[in-house]
Amino acid sequence: MNQPTISTNEIYEMLRHTPGMQGHTASLALHAKRYERLFATVSSLVSSIDRREISILDVGPWWQTAILRTLLSVHVDTMGLGEAPPGIDQPRGGENYYQQDLNRAVYEEYRADIPPHDIVVMAEVIEHLPIAPTHMLRRIKQYVKRGGFLILTTPNAVSLEKRIKLMKGKVPYTLISEDPTYPSHFREYTVAELLAFARVCGLNCISHKTTDDWYWRYNPTLNSQTGLQGMKHRLGIRLHETIGALLPDSLKESILMVLTH
Repeated sequence: MNQPTISTNEIYEMLRHTPGMQGHTASLALHAKRYERLFATVSSLVSSIDRREISILDVGPWWQTAILRTLLSVHVDTMGLGEAPPGIDQPRGGENYYQQDLNRAVYEEYRADIPPHDIVVMAEVIEHLPIAPTHMLRRIKQYVKRGGFLILTTPNAVSLEKRIKLMKGKVPYTLISEDPTYPSHFREYTVAELLAFARVCGLNCISHKTTDDWYWRYNPTLNSQTGLQGMKHRLGIRLHETIGALLPDSLKESILMVLTH
């Protein structure tokens, strides 16, 4: 199977005019580089599966769901906390949306009517859960086919930027929000912690990498910033990009890990 690719610019242009994106273009631009790396990983795994019918379960449907559905000829089911998602991540014919509170792993088994999938994607989900990740991973594992793949992406809890903030006496993490539907990050993790969770849950790590995904030099939202402020933003991104290329992986900002069992 040919491996499709898409650039950061193409992701931004593909999604910025879609229904529900109004007011979110700045956030989309911030995340677009991360989506490029995520899609490249999923696309590569899809190409490695020697089977005509390939299924993906996207836990926490969001903009990456639309990218997967648009660019890959695969079946994409989704799992979320609330009602079926509207707009760009709406299931197509034959696809399913499964409502499941991941935090219920402490008290109960997850629903049994969800079949195992070739690939399960959990993009920026684990940091939003107040439970121990091992509870959730043991449950999610049942939705991954034997020999299939679980992809985790999450912020690196000990990136250079966060260490610098700590040295300045600032807390580098967001406050837990009063909004129960989006409480922000309860806990961020390191690569070593994620690897330990995987081992405890009987998952093997195929690959992991830590990258700088949050700064995109050609972010089009910067074009609207003029004068000194715009110049400072553009200079800051160039500087961050240069420093990031020299940093050891342990100090970079975004973790992407592929697991199997």
